[in-house]
Amino acid sequence: MKTEDLLFNEKFNRCYGCWSEDTRQRFSNVLEHISAACGEYDAWFVHIDQIRCGHRQEGNSKGKNLFMIYFNQSAFGIGICRNQKLPDVELSEVPSIVKVSRDGKYYEIYNLIDEDFDEKLFFALSNLAMKADSARDLQRLPVTRLGQLPEHYSLENNMTILEKIIQEFEGEEGGRFTSIEIETRLFNNQSVKRQSAPPRDYCYNRYNVDLSNNPDTFSRRAIFELIDEEYCYRGSQYSFTGDITHNPKGKDEITKLIGRWQDGVITEWNPSVADALSDSLTYPNSPLLSDEALELPMLATNRIYFGPPGTGKTHILQTEVLAKYQGETDGHQRYRFVTFHPSYSYEEFVEGIRAETNDKEQISYEVKGGIFRQLCKQAESNPERRYALIIDEINRGNMAKIFGELITLIEPDKRLGAEHELRLTLPYSGDSFGVPSNLDIYGTMNTADRSLALMDTALRRRFEFREMLADPCLLGKSELQQYRDEVFKSPLTAHSNDLEVEGINLRLLLTVMNLRIERLYDRDHTLGHAFLLPVKKALSQGEQAGFSALQHAFEGKIIPLLEEYFFEDWDKIRQVLGDVQKGTTKDKFIQTEEEANLPDYQALFGRDAPARRLSNYQKNAVALTRVDAFVGIYSTACKLSQVAAA
Repeated sequence: MKTEDLLFNEKFNRCYGCWSEDTRQRFSNVLEHISAACGEYDAWFVHIDQIRCGHRQEGNSKGKNLFMIYFNQSAFGIGICRNQKLPDVELSEVPSIVKVSRDGKYYEIYNLIDEDFDEKLFFALSNLAMKADSARDLQRLPVTRLGQLPEHYSLENNMTILEKIIQEFEGEEGGRFTSIEIETRLFNNQSVKRQSAPPRDYCYNRYNVDLSNNPDTFSRRAIFELIDEEYCYRGSQYSFTGDITHNPKGKDEITKLIGRWQDGVITEWNPSVADALSDSLTYPNSPLLSDEALELPMLATNRIYFGPPGTGKTHILQTEVLAKYQGETDGHQRYRFVTFHPSYSYEEFVEGIRAETNDKEQISYEVKGGIFRQLCKQAESNPERRYALIIDEINRGNMAKIFGELITLIEPDKRLGAEHELRLTLPYSGDSFGVPSNLDIYGTMNTADRSLALMDTALRRRFEFREMLADPCLLGKSELQQYRDEVFKSPLTAHSNDLEVEGINLRLLLTVMNLRIERLYDRDHTLGHAFLLPVKKALSQGEQAGFSALQHAFEGKIIPLLEEYFFEDWDKIRQVLGDVQKGTTKDKFIQTEEEANLPDYQALFGRDAPARRLSNYQKNAVALTRVDAFVGIYSTACKLSQVAAA
C-alpha cells in the first residue's frame, strides 16, 4: 500500500494535508516497511479515522483484520489485532510504550512520529510478520494484492452511515426532522436499515452510549442539533458551542454532563463520567485528545443569553439549561434562580449583616450568606455533581455592587481546582472563599431594556455571550434556513405552504416587520417570535381561535411595544405596520387625522391660530378585525420588492 492509493479518500486527504513534511515522509516509510513484512493484504477505510488491513472478500463488509492504521490531523499510529479474526500467535515481549486497547482487542501503537519511533516500529513489524505468515498458511490473506484497495471497493458501497446522512441532507441545513423522518429517508434513499442510524448518535447535544465515549469519534459525527424534540440538520462544518450531555432513557435517571464544545471542537472532557456510561468501548480510542487534556477538570460555564424580548431566552434556560440540574442531591436542589434589579445588593447575593429578633424581642446582628455563597457551599461539598445559578435580567443590576470582589473569582481558570485557583477573604465574615469549578452561571439580558454596550466591561469579558434573535421559522410548518433572506426572492404564492391564520402568513408577518424595525431602529429592538407563538397554539382550536389570539397579540403586546420603542413616533410605527402602503383606510392600524376624520386644526383653535408642527394620529380598532389589515403588513412590500428585482 502506498500513500498515493489513499489520497483519493476525502477523510484521509484532509488529515494528510495538515501533516508536516517529516510526518508525511515517515508515514510513507512505515507503509513500505509494513508491505515488506506482511506481503499481500487488503486495505479498506472504516469509521472516520481508520484504515483496516487484512483480508476482505467481496460482500463481506467487515473483513478479517490483521492490523489497523489510525490517523488524525497531527499524527498516525498502528493497532495490531489480538483477537481470533486472524490467527493469534505468540507475540514478542510487549514494551511499556505499547498499550492494549480498553476492549482488549488491539495493541495500540500511537504517535509513530515521536522519539520512541524505532522501538515501536520494531515491535509492530516483527509481530505483523509472524501474524501474516500464520494467516497466509491458513489462506486467510489474499495472495495477489500488495496493500491495494480491492477491485470491488467503491465509494458508494463503502460510505459510512455518517457520509450517507450528509449526502442525503446536503443543502437542507437548518431543516428540522423527526427521528422517524430521518430513518425513513435513509432507508428509502440510502439503503440504511431502520434503527441502524438513530439521529441521537449524530447529535451534538444528545450524547449516546453507542458512540463509545470516544470524544474524537463523537466530535466527527456531530451533524444534528436537538431543538424542541426535533433534529435540526447543521452539516459537517457547523461550529457547535455548548455542553455535551448524556440523556438517559429512564425518566427517573439524571442527565449527566460529560464535556463541552467550543466552536466545533471538544475542549473539555470528563472521562470519569463518560466511562461510567459504558462498560467497554466499541472501538479503540483515537489519539486526538492527549492524556493531559483528558485529565484536566471540566471548566465552568459562564454564559449570557441576550437578545430582544420574546426570543426565548428564559425558555432556553427552563428547557436546555435548567433540565441538566433538575432533581435533588442530599435534599437540596442543584440550581438557584434569581432576578437582578437596581436595588439588588452584595449583601443579598454574597453575604451581609442581617438583623434578627428572638422570642424576647431582642435584636441581634449576624452575618448570613446570600444565595450565591449558599450555592457555592453546596457545590463544593459535592464535587461530582454540577450546580447552576440562573440570573434573569442580569443587565438590570449594578454589577460592581452585586458581585464586588467576586468578579475575579468567577473566571473559569480562577475557580477552585483550576489552573490559577484563587481565594479571597470576605469582608463581613472574614472567611476564605473561592468559587468551585462545578458551579455554572447563566444569565439573560433583554437588549431592548439596556444596550449590551453599556454592560459592565469587567463582567462582559468573564462571560461568553450567545445572541438569540427572533426566529420566524418557529411560526411555520417547517424550517427554512435563512428565511428572512428568502422572503423577497420569491412570489407570495411560493410561501403558501407556510402556517396561515385566516390567510395571514405568520412567518411573513413577523419577518417583514422585523426587517423594517432593523432599518428604522436596530435589531436589538425587533419583535420576538414568542409574541405570536400563542397564535400558533390557538390554531389547534380552529382558525377563528387563532385569529382572535392574533388580535390580542397586536392590541395588547405588539402595538404597545412599538409605541415604547419609537416614543410614540406614530409615523415610524405606521411604517413598521405597513400602513403607509395600504390603499384602504380601514386596514390601517394607525390613521392620520384626515383618515380618521378628526376635527381639523382650525376648527379646534380658530382660523387665526398659528400653523401647527405636529400631526395627530389615532388607533384604528376596526383594523384589528380585518384580515386584509394583517396581510397588508407584508403583501405590498413583497410585491414591490419582486418588481424591483425583475
